[in-house]
Amino acid sequence: MPVLCDLPAVAIEQDRFHEIDRTVTGCAFEAHNSLGRFFDEQIYQGELAKKCSSMGLATRLEVPITVSHKEFSKTYYVDFVVENSVPYEFKAVEALTGAHHNQLLNYLLLLGLRHGKLLNFRPPSLESRFVSTTLGHAERVSLIVDDRGWFEICPEDALLKTKLLDLLRDLGLFLEVSLYREALLKLMEKDSLGLKEVEIHSAGGVLGSHRMCLLNPKTAWHLSTVRDHTESYSIHLIRLLSHSNLHCLHWINLNHRQVSLRTLKK
Repeated sequence: MPVLCDLPAVAIEQDRFHEIDRTVTGCAFEAHNSLGRFFDEQIYQGELAKKCSSMGLATRLEVPITVSHKEFSKTYYVDFVVENSVPYEFKAVEALTGAHHNQLLNYLLLLGLRHGKLLNFRPPSLESRFVSTTLGHAERVSLIVDDRGWFEICPEDALLKTKLLDLLRDLGLFLEVSLYREALLKLMEKDSLGLKEVEIHSAGGVLGSHRMCLLNPKTAWHLSTVRDHTESYSIHLIRLLSHSNLHCLHWINLNHRQVSLRTLKK
């Protein structure tokens, strides 16, 4: 996988992870108690780095990870890494969400690590959540492609499918959906219209506009990672399509190892 990181990441067993985490979480509770809960994330990063270093743990802040595929490149920054093995993401929000979980999982997969943790300093009591994975790169690049509902009407349709599958076989599945979307927009920028505003109509009038990924003036594409209720999702995509001047929409859904390609029409 084309990932660059100056961190010599070392995957460790679960027992060693918990040994490290007990120390880090203890320091996080101390930082939360001494500083309170109303600072930004960077303040807690600095305080926790100081406390962990005093306990003999090696720490790195804002570790860059650059993922690339052909002309596409994107750099992420991991908040806090301990002993080159355990990444932590710091938050200062009302509550942790699934998006925060997916963010840290994305970092684990890119680094080839198994265990990490979210720490949220905003609630009255420190909030934490473990994030773990057993997925390896070989498993993530093993795709099951279902394109029985895909129809190619213009050359851009075939090109989109080719570039998508090439991207997935390179980067692998289970990463953030926004990464794949950004990459496809970059890879298709010379052969499509890109992300554009599309007029939305109702009862003969214009309600406003909605940003969509366009291949051409009449064809859009949509990328998702829907796990359940896919038929309901497709119904709502068709409703979106029906309130625009577009003719069809290519729906790409990544559900675990299955890549589903469907062309939706009015």
